[in-house]
Amino acid sequence: MALQRSSVTTASSSLSGIGVPTSQSKSCILRLFFVPAVGWASHHANGEIWVEFDDATKVGVKSTTTTVKYVDQQGNLTRYQKSDILPDFVKFRLEKVPAVLEHLLRNCN
Repeated sequence: MALQRSSVTTASSSLSGIGVPTSQSKSCILRLFFVPAVGWASHHANGEIWVEFDDATKVGVKSTTTTVKYVDQQGNLTRYQKSDILPDFVKFRLEKVPAVLEHLLRNCN
């Protein structure tokens, strides 16, 4: 199966907050919090969860979509669809998302 992904290259300066592309920054951040051994995470009004890791890479997920967004250290945004084979470096970061969700649920009040 060939890797099918859409890639959008953005300049690092076009990223705002903790890795949310400018087009997404219109979504109000509801919560910004630090998760030990993971990094900074933000929960947005549009339902997206973004995590910025210690190495400056970022991953964004949303429960109502099957797209995973990954931003590398240079600010390049790649969108992975459900049918794509995820690279190991993206899988590794996605493995941290449950800890972010647990932290969010534990501290939601």
